[in-house]
Amino acid sequence: MEYPLFLALDASGAAIVGDQDSPAIWKATSDGTVTKLFQASRQFRTPLNRPKGVAIDAEGNAYICDPTTMDVYRLGSDGKPVGLTGKPIKELNGKPGVRGEIIQPEGIAVGPDGTVYVADLKLHTIFRLPKGSKTPIKLATVDAPHGMLLDADGSLVVVSHGESHLVRVKIADGSVTKILPGRLEGKLPPFPLSVAKKADGVYLVTDNYNKCLWAVDKGGKASLFANPPDFKKVTGVGVAKDGKIAVADPASQCIHWLSPDGKIVGRSPKS
Repeated sequence: MEYPLFLALDASGAAIVGDQDSPAIWKATSDGTVTKLFQASRQFRTPLNRPKGVAIDAEGNAYICDPTTMDVYRLGSDGKPVGLTGKPIKELNGKPGVRGEIIQPEGIAVGPDGTVYVADLKLHTIFRLPKGSKTPIKLATVDAPHGMLLDADGSLVVVSHGESHLVRVKIADGSVTKILPGRLEGKLPPFPLSVAKKADGVYLVTDNYNKCLWAVDKGGKASLFANPPDFKKVTGVGVAKDGKIAVADPASQCIHWLSPDGKIVGRSPKS
């Protein structure tokens, strides 16, 4: 791994990781094993040239944001990325490329009906993309949205760089409410990027500048959850069914594995 940014955990508890600099998609397990699922081209505006947010659907397919092609991709067991909104284009240098319908896709989630939800960082917008459609539909306005998840009640929980660092978007009407009453507070100005949810209902939010994980309880109260010296950067996060936590650390070029109480218990790759 060169620069693993974001991840999602599949049904087995393995982390599906977007590596921005390789560029590649990896599968990492808590025993330290790392397997490459897809090697992208370094040519600009080619599929998954700069992978960002990752989500997994009920069938185990990965959905991955790629701002260089302004598109999101489905990556199945055949290892071939399928663009959901993009069309072939020809670059000024004559080389082929792709351009989609989402300006800067950053975060992504997939509903049980196959609807894909995408956070567009540039447009401050959450889009929904119905299954089989190539046309994103605006769902809500969220200031500088980053990572997000689909919650148990069917709403979206979105990391924002607006007045509240964590907001909820109701899918039925696009209404936005604050989960955090305000912004996180750390030694440095926080830079939250991703969110995951523990079995007890607590949200975990990555903070890249303070190199930590924050816990946000059901009442919207934030507290420091994990800040080990091993953390060099903290960008992506996911929680497995057994409670184990995966954290992407691009500066350490690895995925850290944490116990349910926030102690580091392993890394992928091992060294």
